[in-house]
Amino acid sequence: MTRHLGARAQTGPTPVDAGPSEGRWIRYGRLVVVNVFSPPPAAVLWDYDGTIVDTEPIWLQVEKDIVGSYGKVWTDEQGYACIGIGGDEACQKLIDAIGDVEMTIAEMNQLRGELVAKKVRSTALPYRPGAVELLDACAEANIPCALFSASPRFVVEAGVERMPSRWFQTTITGDDVTEQKPDPQGYLLAASRLGVDPTQCLVIEDSGPGCQAGRAAGAAVLAVPSLTPLDAHPGQVNRSSLVGLRVTQLSTIFAQAKASLR
Repeated sequence: MTRHLGARAQTGPTPVDAGPSEGRWIRYGRLVVVNVFSPPPAAVLWDYDGTIVDTEPIWLQVEKDIVGSYGKVWTDEQGYACIGIGGDEACQKLIDAIGDVEMTIAEMNQLRGELVAKKVRSTALPYRPGAVELLDACAEANIPCALFSASPRFVVEAGVERMPSRWFQTTITGDDVTEQKPDPQGYLLAASRLGVDPTQCLVIEDSGPGCQAGRAAGAAVLAVPSLTPLDAHPGQVNRSSLVGLRVTQLSTIFAQAKASLR
């Protein structure tokens, strides 16, 4: 497959002249050459926490620390219930667990995010097994990649700013959407920014709400659990890890996910 990617802009794809076997667009300020005979996926849409970096334990510990500072207990099960959901919903659960506290959802979201970002910046990025290798392989193969996280942008950037810039052509955060996972808005926006059909994308996720969002966007989903197990669903391929996954296998996974819908 042939895709050439350069610098990003904010406009949609504009067709230009192409040869008989390829399509060309100026996409976000980039000349993108796409071989129309290339097998899907046209792009890979990545979740962040728990999929690329093993930050779910950091979120869980921060939540325990916040609730514990009020003399209350936050269990692993309560933390697991917050994986993959929007920040506002998770923060309401924290406020409810504390009880009588004069703190708004926005204030809790800011506190929680600041503590997580501080911990992420204080140590080497805890990459999930196989994530670096697959991201590098996608970049080498010129497969466009986008990142979507429900977390606030300042939290996501604490990690992304330390990653190779060639990995992602666009980054979507909770600040960019009005609906959170399991709503598909974030993944639809990611595909739109890349200028690709979401039904031709592969979403890589570690949470139930995230996998549901990917399927609702019409994408094929590769489900790789982190802290909690994931059920099987049509349109989804489950795999225990990204370790050993070659970029050439992504088209097979895409086809398997789509075939399970029939």
